[in-house]
Amino acid sequence: MHLKWTTAALAFAALSRQSLAAPTFSDARENKTVFEFPGLTDGPIYYDGQVPVLPSNDTESISPIEYVTFLDQSASRQDKSNAWTLPFNGVVYVKLPDPNPVLDMILGANGAMIKGVITALYKLAVSQEVRDRLAERLGWFYVAGVPFRTVGVDLPASTSVGGKHEIKLNRASISGEFDTLVNAVVNDEFEADRKIDYSASVWDLIDSRVLPGSTYLVEPVGTTIISDIDDTIKISEVNDIAKLARNTFLEAYKPVEGMSAVYNDLKAKFAAKKENAYFTYLSGSPWNLYPGLSSFVRDFKFPTGQFILKDFNVLDGSALDFIFKRLENYKRDAILAYIARFPDHKFVMIGDSTELDPEIYGEVARQFPDKIRCIAIRKVEGVNGEKEAQNNANARFQKAFEGVAASQWMTFSASNQIPLDNIVNAGSCATYKQPAASKPSTLIGLPGLKPGSPAVY
Repeated sequence: MHLKWTTAALAFAALSRQSLAAPTFSDARENKTVFEFPGLTDGPIYYDGQVPVLPSNDTESISPIEYVTFLDQSASRQDKSNAWTLPFNGVVYVKLPDPNPVLDMILGANGAMIKGVITALYKLAVSQEVRDRLAERLGWFYVAGVPFRTVGVDLPASTSVGGKHEIKLNRASISGEFDTLVNAVVNDEFEADRKIDYSASVWDLIDSRVLPGSTYLVEPVGTTIISDIDDTIKISEVNDIAKLARNTFLEAYKPVEGMSAVYNDLKAKFAAKKENAYFTYLSGSPWNLYPGLSSFVRDFKFPTGQFILKDFNVLDGSALDFIFKRLENYKRDAILAYIARFPDHKFVMIGDSTELDPEIYGEVARQFPDKIRCIAIRKVEGVNGEKEAQNNANARFQKAFEGVAASQWMTFSASNQIPLDNIVNAGSCATYKQPAASKPSTLIGLPGLKPGSPAVY
């Protein structure tokens, strides 16, 4: 049954993207557009310009043909009690064994272009290992969101909503994306790792899958490290589109040398001072890459944390937004939303020179100068000399950080140049010297020094 209305809703989405001015049938009495798909649904789909009314067979349990990807999130404590606000963000979708009809139907000539790129990638896959890797990663994109789906979530024993451990999220969008805030009670003593693990509700009798998600418990006071991914911690070579394609779809993911150790050292230094430190990975990559990016973070021992990725779906126009909407707006808005949720946090923002991280972080720092400990920008070199001459120019950084204190930003080429002690102890990128161990004082006699004068040590 789910397959029927999923297919119908996909067709509805295609038609509604083309034009609502020429509906299949118009019901003047209710002033609603009606789409009918014989053999696909038990009844018509009504569209009132905002929210379609699907056939009344909706259930929160995920069927065996459906999948859910939850992006790791950050929960905020409501007060000093165990009341928390838990965000649930992700996508519910079905996998497409053959994406060509969808590409043709929705993207037209652009679909043919994308198929040409896919063919070229397969020609570059010279071994079975690489072909398998390519098939897996392309499979992350061979999906169609299930429109207006309701997702149920099974919470752990430590977490409850109104005394229950099963909740129902808000309906997904036309592209299957959902974003729901839920007020819950969390028994902290069961969460030593400061993380809540949950899963989507499935048809238990015939489906043994676990569709997991995690939410990190972020205290009201602390430091959040906001990190870009591509060319900041993961080698992507964004400045060369051919190399970017290879690194995204063909090659095993590789970390930027030393960055995992730097992040773990930073976390350990905050912990040594009994200060809370949290990580948020903010990237312009599409959500479809989340399985690979989250595995990358775990495999190379980066501190785990929230993921914020871009929407990407051919059915609701977000694919076009992904291509044409300025990355600057997307990242800036995501950071500002996080600051609004955690107004008492300080921030370390780490990015690179390939795209707009300097400009985005500079804008945020000008708006919230008292919240920024340090902005560190990796100067990416050795990929595309022409672009790097512009991207790494000192004039570019001076303009991006105009009005930002010199102690609040820096550039680096090697990970060991990031001044961790400065960030943790001085709260800035400025030079910090560890206080020397105390030792017996020795008075230095200076000409004119009299009893009661300040001593020099």
